[in-house]
Amino acid sequence: TDASQRRLQAEEHLKEHLSSIPDSVGCYGVAHRMLQAAGISRTPGIHDLVQTSFDPRVIHDINPFLAVFASDQIRAIGLLWLQLCVLEDRLGRIVNLCLTSNHRSVALERVRIAAIPPSTTPANK
Repeated sequence: TDASQRRLQAEEHLKEHLSSIPDSVGCYGVAHRMLQAAGISRTPGIHDLVQTSFDPRVIHDINPFLAVFASDQIRAIGLLWLQLCVLEDRLGRIVNLCLTSNHRSVALERVRIAAIPPSTTPANK
């Protein structure tokens, strides 16, 4: 689905930028890359992507060469990635409900409710 593709794109983008070490740090960057290649230093995985959204220190643990602005951007992308994960899961559940004919009306009602922008709900006014 489109949600799965976007989640994968965000995930790859996040991993790439989380691991990116600028050449300007010189021999320290080379040393860090060698430690990552040897498995001594952390390389980002799915668990790390989730953690970056809740604990910004994880970003620095994985890549100590990132500027504060870059870390903030990675955290924002991490939150977007988590939202895409939830959306992908919800859409998968709705599709499964639609495939079961006796639950089609329930699934369509969930789609209708999910399509209402949060800004128009009474709780957000």
